[in-house]
Amino acid sequence: PLHQSKWWPQFFYASLMPTCIMLGLTAIFSKPIFYYVYNYTIPPEHMVFMPVFFASWILWECGDVFLIMLRAAKKNTLATRNFMIASLGVEVGVTQILLWKGWATPVTLSVMMVNYCLTYFLLNRYAITDIQSKFFLLKSRPEGIHIRGLNVYINLRKLKLSKVPAIKSEG
Repeated sequence: PLHQSKWWPQFFYASLMPTCIMLGLTAIFSKPIFYYVYNYTIPPEHMVFMPVFFASWILWECGDVFLIMLRAAKKNTLATRNFMIASLGVEVGVTQILLWKGWATPVTLSVMMVNYCLTYFLLNRYAITDIQSKFFLLKSRPEGIHIRGLNVYINLRKLKLSKVPAIKSEG
């Protein structure tokens, strides 16, 4: 579990919390921050998009926590798949549909951005939850699962089930 890992407190206080605070401040004070840092005045029609954009990136950063866990579990293919679904499927796909239909406004793009970051977060979270549930199932039943005279053992690395005949005890 995440709260029992050794790297989590260091990552949380040194990386995730400061990033989320800065994104939250930029979501609230985007106009003055962009003016003083970049000497750029945000057009009034874009102001509806800015707070939602920076707030949705907080979801993305939380998805990155689960991405770190996927990479540590050597599930790079799964991590790449989640990124591609979120990026190509949701961000690019939905944006292209909005442009094609003529519905691309700052409000609809804000909704698309929230969906993009939420998709990334949920895909990574689901993948880690799935991996952890298989691990805990294996850990809680080291002898396997007994089904009608067969012992079923779960091979977690290959994600395959193998059937081994049950040994009948003489007694």
